[in-house]
Amino acid sequence: METLWEIMKAKFLKAIFKLVFIIFLIVTTEISIQSIDLFLQSIKVSLGLAIISLIVFVASVATIYLCLHVIFKNTKLEKYFS
Repeated sequence: METLWEIMKAKFLKAIFKLVFIIFLIVTTEISIQSIDLFLQSIKVSLGLAIISLIVFVASVATIYLCLHVIFKNTKLEKYFS
């Protein structure tokens, strides 16, 4: 038959294991939440950079078009490119 000391020791160890498990769950949940938040922030940054890159691309194409339009439609230079 178990003594009172062994029963108390077993209950204490069980309580300690439960406490450690709860702390582990809290910590891993917090880490998961932070990693999801960082992932969403990286998506926002990537979308922002993609939009900026698209704007720069459109501006460069428009600039090239305007330069070619000025070169080929300018009446002074038209005789050289005809």
